Amino acid sequence: MLNPRISLEQWRAFSAVVEAGGYAQAAETVHKTQSSVSYAVQKIEQLLDLKLFEKQGRRSVLTAAGEALH
Repeated sequence: MLNPRISLEQWRAFSAVVEAGGYAQAAETVHKTQSSVSYAVQKIEQLLDLKLFEKQGRRSVLTAAGEALH
């Protein structure tokens, strides 16, 4: 896709995961379910064809691509 459209909801989910360090904590922050936050981030990854997070234990850590996007 040449011009991906990321929704504000998806940006909020992505930002919350970055700030909280995990999907469960991010879900509490944005008052959504963990699965909806995970889905929003997955949609961004699909749109951009990039992996944004890596799991390190229970934490989700930004990849280099995730850092650039953030």
